[in-house]
Amino acid sequence: MSKQPKISIIIPVYNAEKYLTECLQSVQFQSFTDFEVLLVNDGSTDRSGKICEEFVEKDSRFKVFHKENGGVSSARNLGIKNASGEFICFIDSDDYIKENFFKDFKFETNSADLFVQGYHIKIENQQFLERSIIHANLKSNDIGSILCNLEIKTNIIETPWSKLFKTNIIHDNNLLFNERLHNGEDHLFVLSYFKYINSIYLSNSNNYIYNRADNPDSLINQRIQHHNFGYYNHKVFDRRIENYRIHNMKQEYKDFILTMFHANIYRSIKLLFNDLNERQKKKYFQQYMFEIKKIEKDNHFLIQKRGKVNHLVSVLDHNFPYMPFLIKLIYKYV
Repeated sequence: MSKQPKISIIIPVYNAEKYLTECLQSVQFQSFTDFEVLLVNDGSTDRSGKICEEFVEKDSRFKVFHKENGGVSSARNLGIKNASGEFICFIDSDDYIKENFFKDFKFETNSADLFVQGYHIKIENQQFLERSIIHANLKSNDIGSILCNLEIKTNIIETPWSKLFKTNIIHDNNLLFNERLHNGEDHLFVLSYFKYINSIYLSNSNNYIYNRADNPDSLINQRIQHHNFGYYNHKVFDRRIENYRIHNMKQEYKDFILTMFHANIYRSIKLLFNDLNERQKKKYFQQYMFEIKKIEKDNHFLIQKRGKVNHLVSVLDHNFPYMPFLIKLIYKYV
């Protein structure tokens, strides 16, 4: 019987032949070696599947699962269900990691439910932007303060990569990526995970390279703008409220939640006027009004009716041609 690996690395793959070899080699030659790699080929039509098979033949730590195309969430979920390591790590197939990526999490000398480090964004002409964690190289049980800092001051919390998750927390709580969403499923997964943790370790390393590449076939860029932003906004709001209560978070985070909710409502309404007909606009506007009513039922986030109307009317300044339509709907549903 083979020994349980320390880390299960889940890599969803879709038409990534241009970047895949670099990604997998960066994993293969890590200074820390006790891991398994779960490659999930999500119906690729290029050479990605063949590249995966080549690595499986060369390195027994690599495994590949071939499936019909279902999107990045379904690919990651298949990896989660097959993970056997103590930790789970997610890497995107068009990104890569530096040699000491796993070693610098320092999980061998620290016990925590989540390990996080920063990353670099690779842009044109081999230029890099650094995204670091402030006050890193520390372990903390003050989850509320850490979450507040990561959400408000960085966007590190919005991605599943550059992190180590405990497999038993994911499996025991049936945490999976929401396959209904095509945008924001990463953020929702991480926020959901925060509900179940008691400690976190922050590293000052930045060994993950996020390749901001123009690859229209990648699993990230493959996403189509479905009109489910209201649903995402609703779910993220719920998770933030839960974390606010569970971790006894401060007023600053409460203010942040409400500000982000309003910002997303504004973004949602802007999206309404891209390519929807009148019937569709009405349908999705009803969804947004439902979300605002939900906030009113939460005693931490009461909003006066007049303030709610004023906020929505302010949005109309940016959508003047649709003002009569929106005003009619606003006063109907508030």
